[in-house]
Amino acid sequence: MSEPNLKGLDLHSEEVQELMGAVPSWIQRWGITLIALILIGALALCATIRLPERYDIELTPLATDGSAIISMPEAVKIKHIYVADNAPVKANDTLLAFTNGTCATAPIAGRVTYIGPVHEDTPIPAGTELLKVANESPADYAIYYAYIPQNIASKITPGQQITIPEIGTGIVKTISRSPNSQGNYYIEISSNNSKYFHNPIKTDLTISSQTILQKLLTTIRHKTKIMN
Repeated sequence: MSEPNLKGLDLHSEEVQELMGAVPSWIQRWGITLIALILIGALALCATIRLPERYDIELTPLATDGSAIISMPEAVKIKHIYVADNAPVKANDTLLAFTNGTCATAPIAGRVTYIGPVHEDTPIPAGTELLKVANESPADYAIYYAYIPQNIASKITPGQQITIPEIGTGIVKTISRSPNSQGNYYIEISSNNSKYFHNPIKTDLTISSQTILQKLLTTIRHKTKIMN
């Protein structure tokens, strides 16, 4: 095959340079399509992947080894006693009514034992343990509770999975619809993890809240508001 005769052809002419620099139309079409697909895929991932958020909480064991301890987080007086010492109760039975309008209910079925000053009109210091409900059939899971501020409570729903270092993955059993006098919400978390602690601990709670896309949009809106 003979080589093309380029003699007399000006390789520096405008026409030749334009021809040599021209990009084939099929490359342009497929290149634009590929870039568009990459952008769409990236946006889809950003709208799907949720960022973990960590919050400091104090976690307290509520029921394990077949028992549950009833205590009050704030100083109150007992208004009415619904169960006698050593009486059997069912889960969710009302045990005590307090002067601040709240009630203590049995988190599990079992038998009540007085372990504190359970007397009507007696001042109860914050954190005092009052009753113990013992279950003859120990549960194969542990329940913990905590009081969390509104900014965390608004991001949690019953049945949601959360992560706590000491118990691993837990499930939100319940969360109160209204705050207590300190503005915090009561939350219960159950875990099948055999590892268990007996005293309240300060730890962190991890939840998946905003997606990457939501976080980016929130950041952009925040910066735009600052600039304006």
